[in-house]
Amino acid sequence: MQNSSFSGAKLEPAYVPTSDEKALTIFPLVLTLVAPILTPLIIHLLKKDQSYYVAYQARESLNFSGNCNDCCYRAFYHCSWRFIY
Repeated sequence: MQNSSFSGAKLEPAYVPTSDEKALTIFPLVLTLVAPILTPLIIHLLKKDQSYYVAYQARESLNFSGNCNDCCYRAFYHCSWRFIY
């Protein structure tokens, strides 16, 4: 491992996820296209007690999809009221 700090000490990562955890983090990200809010929420609720890493990634996916849905809703509402009135 390289010397990553200024003092020359070797820095080890605090936690290295397993290959199963890495595979499970793909599902909320990819399946967000199918069911934007539901899929990350289900994976977070199922894995929150078993793996902090998977639960964190599912929460981030849920946050991202919620923000995207909110922005799309606001853009549609902001643009569509002009055509109604």
